[in-house]
Amino acid sequence: MTLRYCPQCGSEQKGNANFCTKCGQAFTRQKNGRAVETPMSKRMAPPKSDPMPKAKLAIIGLFAFIIVILLFIFYNYLTIEEHSVIAAQPVVGDGRLYENRTVSMIDVDSRVDNGYLIFSLNDVLEYELVRVEYEGGTTNIPVLSYISPKGKLVTAISISEPCNATRFTIIDGAIKCDNCNAKWEVGTMQALSCCPNNYPDPINSEIVGNEVRVPLATLENWRRRL
Repeated sequence: MTLRYCPQCGSEQKGNANFCTKCGQAFTRQKNGRAVETPMSKRMAPPKSDPMPKAKLAIIGLFAFIIVILLFIFYNYLTIEEHSVIAAQPVVGDGRLYENRTVSMIDVDSRVDNGYLIFSLNDVLEYELVRVEYEGGTTNIPVLSYISPKGKLVTAISISEPCNATRFTIIDGAIKCDNCNAKWEVGTMQALSCCPNNYPDPINSEIVGNEVRVPLATLENWRRRL
């Protein structure tokens, strides 16, 4: 006789099948009054669940997560803003790339004239990181200067607070205090290790001919941030 429903899973069967088309259960037939089991060769193994789709989805999800994180980091790197004072500074040429190299600070000559601290732009371009000293009435204020990665002239108070160091070195795109481990990105002044608000304080300056001029009023009115 023809089975219409599978005795194992109850699914409806069509035709004279030897096994269930859904669960693979073998059917028995009546032959000469005896039950005959479907031969092993005609049985179909029960369908197995494939674990791969879940594993593939997990792998795809992991890769998607990693890509999103990398895009987020890359976007923040591209859109990071310069320090506001540095952004307003004059452009003196092509930007300087400081990655994978070290630039030591060089002391250069300066003078005071007509209300300005003045030093040579050529010295900044040649030595890349220079330091001058303003000798005021009551205090001496060190000033550093370099060219940013975007070609901006950077002038800043050459003091690292709170350790009071006055000398720095540019290492792998960061300006680092020579006295402690504090360092900041050269264009944004964002902290790369400790002391986020104690970077060399950028100050306004101007270029006249081949000279960098820092207003004495800016230096005399500068106050420590701590």
